[in-house]
Amino acid sequence: LYQEALAIWRAARPAGHPDIATSLHNLAYLYQQQGRYDAAEPLYQEALAIRRAALPAGHPDIAISLNNLADLYQHQGRYEAAEPLYQEARAIQRAALPAGHPDIAVSQNSLASLYKELGRYDAADPLRQKVQWIQRTTLPTENLGEVTSLARVKKFISGAFAKYN
Repeated sequence: LYQEALAIWRAARPAGHPDIATSLHNLAYLYQQQGRYDAAEPLYQEALAIRRAALPAGHPDIAISLNNLADLYQHQGRYEAAEPLYQEARAIQRAALPAGHPDIAVSQNSLASLYKELGRYDAADPLRQKVQWIQRTTLPTENLGEVTSLARVKKFISGAFAKYN
């Protein structure tokens, strides 16, 4: 179905349209979850290239593409490739979004996770503390117990914070 959706977007929109990038991300994420990293990587890269070309520099959607590609690299153990992408995503979100925006927590949590895997706890701890502060101050109290993983944060954010988009 994701492949069919991508084909429809490619036929319905001009080449390089951001809707195509979103569809590419969906398919790439599925492949990543299946462990098909070689199939996911070019899709994430194409989505990033589309967003960089179609959107203004510093757009939050570019940060999403950077974070997703970095996440793939982290899962592959390609930490040196992941780190600058996570850092760029975080910088974009901090510049483009209001302080305490939940998307900032997602990028900071991703970078903190990478640092933790690398044993760089001194770099990870301040990021994790900021993530916890954002969760405490922006997420409804009744949902805090549910928001325990990056995947749950992303799912919660997509529904609860649509007003920021």
